[in-house]
Amino acid sequence: MSLHSEDEYGGCKYSISCCKCGISILPNCLNMCGRCRSTEIDITQGVKLCYTVENCKKCNRYLLPPKKWLVLENETDLLSFLLLRYKEIRNLNIVNSGFKKTEEHSRRIVLELEIAKDDLKCNIDVVFKIRNKQCLDCDKMEAKQYWTSIVQIRQRSKSKRTFLYLEQSILKHKMYKRCTNIKERKDGIDFYYLDKHSAYEMVNFLESTIGTKLLVSNRLMTEDRNNNKMKYKFSYSVEIYPLCKDDLVVLSEEFAKKRNVGRLVLVLKVSRKITLVDPISSRTIDVTNKCFWSNRECFTVVMTSKDLTLFQVTEIERDYQKMYGTAEKTESCFKSVDCFVRREYNNDMHCKSHLGSILREDDEVYGYDLGNCNLHFIDRDLFKAILVRKNYKDLNLSINTEKEHDREYEFFLEDVLEDDDLKKNVDLYDRTTKVIANLESMRL
Repeated sequence: MSLHSEDEYGGCKYSISCCKCGISILPNCLNMCGRCRSTEIDITQGVKLCYTVENCKKCNRYLLPPKKWLVLENETDLLSFLLLRYKEIRNLNIVNSGFKKTEEHSRRIVLELEIAKDDLKCNIDVVFKIRNKQCLDCDKMEAKQYWTSIVQIRQRSKSKRTFLYLEQSILKHKMYKRCTNIKERKDGIDFYYLDKHSAYEMVNFLESTIGTKLLVSNRLMTEDRNNNKMKYKFSYSVEIYPLCKDDLVVLSEEFAKKRNVGRLVLVLKVSRKITLVDPISSRTIDVTNKCFWSNRECFTVVMTSKDLTLFQVTEIERDYQKMYGTAEKTESCFKSVDCFVRREYNNDMHCKSHLGSILREDDEVYGYDLGNCNLHFIDRDLFKAILVRKNYKDLNLSINTEKEHDREYEFFLEDVLEDDDLKKNVDLYDRTTKVIANLESMRL
């Protein structure tokens, strides 16, 4: 033992020699310097370095005993789960932690941990072996008992453009993730769920996206009278509007007079409400969900977008209202004009259109030819044709789809480009399958 001044060792008058290497150190309980302590003392003694975690291979969830299965979407969640999964690891004083790269087929996760104890630090590798274990939900699916609730979406119409929009909206908001199965049916789609709550979330989403009519039913599957327990299967039948954009609709005489429009109207927009436009007066009206289903018999679809014919505009009389003194103020953004159109190898036909603000001579426009349409109440001189939408040749949409009606899909894409509300609920992709943020630079 040697004597030193107080200033040299921070107020201590004495120093000792390390029992291993002999250098002068301050007195401590082990009589060893820091280097010798790190080599002679193992602070990892008693620490288990290999553990097992259960993972469901089908849904990629991890088991938190006794029965809870967790969805770990990123590495941060997985790291927190592994550090808190076992009591032995939770009791360690962990300074730093991280993943070590391993081969995916090895079914192992390696964590590099830096632990501290008694002023000592040490790095250790903890291995977690991944063991496959099927969760209860996936087990029910394999046993064909994979649903307790079903959402049946139906649209009973010839055109399915409204359904196209609904499909894209479901994909954007990922409302399909909790489904156990999805099946295509006639006029619609069925979504199967393991619990009633997930099915009800889908129903709420549909009601917030588009006008619907809901019918709920249930069926008793099993009954335990001793414990007073019963199991039901629930069915949610969701019928959406049977109308699509550009459909030609005949209103009942009473309803048309009540809303101050003509009986022959076009569907302008379908969302939570239906917007109709009178092609003669250019007046638009909104029909709410409650109003439509309570007056369902007042709406009759006579032509759909499958019946559209391509016309060429030959002449436009833009001062029609001023000439005849019938100018009428409307809140609509449309403008009524008199025009003459022609089909291939046919004579010119006179018609009145609400598309006066965008039509030019020699434009191509889609419309309905009413020459063979059996509508007794219309004026044949005024309703020879009804123009619906302009044919934009400069869009250059390249559509790669397996659907039979590519023109219907092209109309849907044009609607998305024009309507800001549709853009919010639809993801558009370019050729590299990246989501397009700037629609002005879109290439399909």
